Amino acid sequence: MRWLSCLMVVLGLPCWSCGGNPQVKAELNIPIDSVKWWAEKIGERLYDISASATGLKEHQALFNKISIEKKDGKKMVKDMAHDMVKMLQRKQEAVSKLVKKAEEIYLGHKFDNNLESDYYNAKKINNYVTKPVRNEVQNVTGEREDVNQLKEDNQVLELEPNAQFNFIPVNLTTSTVHVPTNVYDQSAEVINGAEWSKHLDDMFQDNYKNDTTLTWQYFGSKTGLFRTYPGMKWQQDGVDLYDCRLRGWYIQAATSPKDIIIALDISGSMKGLRTEIAAYTVKKILNTLSDNDYFNVIMFNDEPKFLDPCNNDTLIQATTEKKNRAIKRLYELKKDHELTKNMANMDKALNESFLLLKRMNRTGYGTQCNQAIMIITDVAVDNYRDTFKEYNWPDKNKRVFTYLIGREIGSTKQMQWMACANKGNFTHIATLADVQEKVQKYVHVLGRPLVIKRKRSSTWTSVYFDAAGLRLMTSVSQPVFDLRNETANQGNLLGVMGTDVPIKELKKMTPQYKFGVNGYPFVVTNNGFVLFHPNFRPTYKNHKNEYVVRDNYNMVDLAHVEMKNSLATENGTIDYNKMKLRNDMIDKKTDFLSMTVTTLYDNMMRAYIRDGDYYYTYLNGTPFTLGISLWNKFGKYKAVNSLKDNKIDMNILNNKNMKIASWNYCNWNTTEQAIAIENGRLDVLKSYIEMRNNGDPKFNHSCNVELMDNLIGDILATQGSQSIWMSDNNSDDARRNGVELVFLGTGNGLTRFFKIEEGNLTDESFVQGKDNTIEELYYKRASMIPKNSFAFSLPFHASEFYKAKYLYNATEEPMVTAVTGIFKETVNTVEQKQEVMVAALGMQWKYAKLNSLITDIITRGKCKRSENFTESVLVSSGASFPPGEIKQFSDNLNPYTNDSSGINKYTSIKPYYKNKTVTKYFDCDIGCFNDTAESPMACFLLDEDGFIVFSHINLLGHFFGNEHPLVMQEFVNQGIYEKITVWDHQAMCTETQSAGAFASRLLDPIKYYTIATLALFQQVAIMIAEFNIFSWWSDLKAYAQSNVTSSNTTMVVTGTYPCVQKINTYKLTNDPDKLPKSKGIKCPQLDCIKTYSIHRVPHTNLVLLALPAGSECSCQGENVPNEDMLKPKEYKYTPEDECKKQKNLRHRRRPPQSTCIYKATQVITIITQKHHTIPHNNSTIKPDFLFFQEVDPDCNRGSFSKQSYVLVWFSIILYQFSR
Repeated sequence: MRWLSCLMVVLGLPCWSCGGNPQVKAELNIPIDSVKWWAEKIGERLYDISASATGLKEHQALFNKISIEKKDGKKMVKDMAHDMVKMLQRKQEAVSKLVKKAEEIYLGHKFDNNLESDYYNAKKINNYVTKPVRNEVQNVTGEREDVNQLKEDNQVLELEPNAQFNFIPVNLTTSTVHVPTNVYDQSAEVINGAEWSKHLDDMFQDNYKNDTTLTWQYFGSKTGLFRTYPGMKWQQDGVDLYDCRLRGWYIQAATSPKDIIIALDISGSMKGLRTEIAAYTVKKILNTLSDNDYFNVIMFNDEPKFLDPCNNDTLIQATTEKKNRAIKRLYELKKDHELTKNMANMDKALNESFLLLKRMNRTGYGTQCNQAIMIITDVAVDNYRDTFKEYNWPDKNKRVFTYLIGREIGSTKQMQWMACANKGNFTHIATLADVQEKVQKYVHVLGRPLVIKRKRSSTWTSVYFDAAGLRLMTSVSQPVFDLRNETANQGNLLGVMGTDVPIKELKKMTPQYKFGVNGYPFVVTNNGFVLFHPNFRPTYKNHKNEYVVRDNYNMVDLAHVEMKNSLATENGTIDYNKMKLRNDMIDKKTDFLSMTVTTLYDNMMRAYIRDGDYYYTYLNGTPFTLGISLWNKFGKYKAVNSLKDNKIDMNILNNKNMKIASWNYCNWNTTEQAIAIENGRLDVLKSYIEMRNNGDPKFNHSCNVELMDNLIGDILATQGSQSIWMSDNNSDDARRNGVELVFLGTGNGLTRFFKIEEGNLTDESFVQGKDNTIEELYYKRASMIPKNSFAFSLPFHASEFYKAKYLYNATEEPMVTAVTGIFKETVNTVEQKQEVMVAALGMQWKYAKLNSLITDIITRGKCKRSENFTESVLVSSGASFPPGEIKQFSDNLNPYTNDSSGINKYTSIKPYYKNKTVTKYFDCDIGCFNDTAESPMACFLLDEDGFIVFSHINLLGHFFGNEHPLVMQEFVNQGIYEKITVWDHQAMCTETQSAGAFASRLLDPIKYYTIATLALFQQVAIMIAEFNIFSWWSDLKAYAQSNVTSSNTTMVVTGTYPCVQKINTYKLTNDPDKLPKSKGIKCPQLDCIKTYSIHRVPHTNLVLLALPAGSECSCQGENVPNEDMLKPKEYKYTPEDECKKQKNLRHRRRPPQSTCIYKATQVITIITQKHHTIPHNNSTIKPDFLFFQEVDPDCNRGSFSKQSYVLVWFSIILYQFSR
């Protein structure tokens, strides 16, 4: 019958006879009723201690007078959008004034080759060197002194930190100029540009006076000069690579959206340095494209083929991800020597390029605006007139740009003719150093029609980090035109004017207090990318534990942050076009919908599924759409404090245990007030109360009156908190149970706290930070726990505290945080009553006390309990029973007493009748962590996300599934915990390589240094050609190491790259039918069954789990997962899946087409060459070449200096020798 007994264990039924050696061994039968009693007793004690220490009931009474109002989501989003548009229009108007001023100034400027101008060069300001004092001026002691001496060619400019500019030292009376490293800062073009643009300073200052929320105002010229107001010292690390002409705000304003086809010659003649230059040219062209542009790369030798097989015969949106993929693919082919083969057939490549653009026009894909073909080659044997005649003439809507790579080979006229006959530009790129300067010329050529037709519009960028202060920004910019009559047909673009709009300024229009806990605002662009969102993560912590900017951070899609699981496939691929919220916002609709999404929080270790109401509307005059999300649970109503007109006593602020959130209460933007806000925001509140009491109208238009009054109302309502916490009963009980700190946070930004004991806290973070209440983790967790319950948590891996304590004699220990919500119920009788969370109340106490309390409950001898049930039993008078046996008594009998023998004796037992209620009494033989017991149990307290709150100190704060994976999987199978899977499209994965390369140098030094020497020659050749020493040594080292094999398999992290990761989190079910549960688990590879019993702990977020400890049935067989169950796992796409992902086209909205001009002014230029005829105006002309162009002095000239010949020849010799 043993098999039947063991089967009973599997089914969760009691089994007392599973001993011996059965075919399937079962573990200790866990006393289910005892575990249940422990859970109830633990819940009772935890609640009593927490409610007493925090003064829960008393604090609930403090908020009785608060009013509740329903939120109008449609009105909220409309009002916020109005405020945003008004603010953004002010920035746009400031730029328009600067543009008008700049064009007027330039009309009166005459270019002077001999002009001298003393301008503030931002890179040559306040730079000092330390030099020793000469002997004759040594001090009286005879000791040498060092002095700081201004560097040569530097100027002194007084700078002061300014809060409006992220406390960067600036000068508000002048602007400064930055010049790119590859541009001579004393050239005539730069000097003239600095001279006329310095007169913009008056308008810069006037704009700032009229709108003190303005940040950087700037002008970028086509020569690379970058004038910035206010003046600042340029901050740089290493080589300065900044060039304003390559920034998104410049390129997007200077040109219209464009479709670019790059035809890249990969024939046999493009070997060596030419391949390097050509690949670098492709990279720089792609870097000039924005997410409003499209591109593709067609490689050609004897046959054309697309660079990326996944993107054949289509245009690719120029997102950062897609551009990086193309660049990576190109360099992989170059490294694998897949390029430079066979002869070049440019005619086929041109046919393929024109046909692709034609198909895109027919299907309506791409920008449907400007279109261009860029030819990168080392020679052209023909001008391919027939091809251009067939596909591009006479309209010439597709411009052609030609790039001649390497030293000149014969005549350049064919390349010149192709560009100039198709309204493009010809460029000769001889060295890597030429690439950046030469590539950006096409931008101004594409922009000429805008200048000629005077087509101007404001351009807004996607989110980006500014180069000065590393803050998230968006920019508005406009082109600046040369309005002189004599240059009208040249389409001369002077540059681009712009200003930055910090994202935090936009967020001020959507204050967090209006949304409540777990509600939030967000903004998306016309491409569906987020401008800001609470789940947007633009930075990450790398393998060096440093926070760095994430790759592709400005291309995070709305579907990546509003994680709707129904949109994701099994491999994480998202069907973007099925997301109605995304489509509506892109299409500038005003509407409302409800949606269920999954949100990760607490370092992405926890998740919750929330139902939200979404309201959205477009921001007029911009490519942006505003959305707001209100949580269905607590987001539909708000708490309101109505202040009377009576004067407010300033003494309410005299409390050192009170903090105010770092929110935008008032728009006072002077530096002194901003610093005061940072140091103590109570000063702002004091100023507000003074103005309010004195009737000063300034507070009405300078401050958020609604927020301020609600905050003051919270302060008045909670004046009694300190007295509650200091009362003898509460404070004594808290002190006795190891509570160190109690605290209160309200929805309007007020935080109160009280230290139970004087002195330093074990964890000072609550006092020193965590003051943003509804945005803090403790507030969010309090909102997710039922009313009159507490959520308990430990820091992740709290066991490290004890490890440090025993290994290094550290004094810190983990602190338990317990929080609960204070709720106010609506009184609306029309709708179903709902609760509003008005505050979060909590405490922090030492884990040692929690451990002692729980251990005291679950230890042997302290777990007797009783339970009523109905049964027909007759028990004779005076009966006694051995410990552990069921006793049955009438319901009016006095319970048991214990004597010294441990036998429960009952002296009065009445007759028991049928269907009478009786009581079972249990006496535990087994407790948790009892080493003397024959079969001890291990007990765990797990929180709602599966983290261990109580157990052995080595496991504290760990995820339970990592310690007992099979049991956790059983919980998922039984519906006790739910596994929540999220696909993270903002993830960064680590790149590793073997660490054995260094060791191999010692084993094979000759081989290593031979490779290094050859690499040195190659790098010197490229360095001479490029004249960029920034990264040549690291490239040399990597090249040599990559060619040395290693026997050491140790891997080290060398970098990171964007990827998609699968994240699993776990959540305790709310289904009451799932708990309690006691069952057995068949262990894989072992001949045994592991039992468990799990019960809810009342009034908490915890469950109590009992497992047999230290038994033979450890469930650690071969099939049990031994990896971190919470660790994000990169999804490796198959080539087929990757192609499907690339072809997954997303819905987007094109920018306004007002600046899309195909036709432009045309003039005829003739170059002598025989055998070509071009039809024009119904006549036949037979010159050498006939081409049409906007007047361009560079159209038929290759910029190649005599000095370049020397460098090129020398670099080619070194390069060939190195190979």
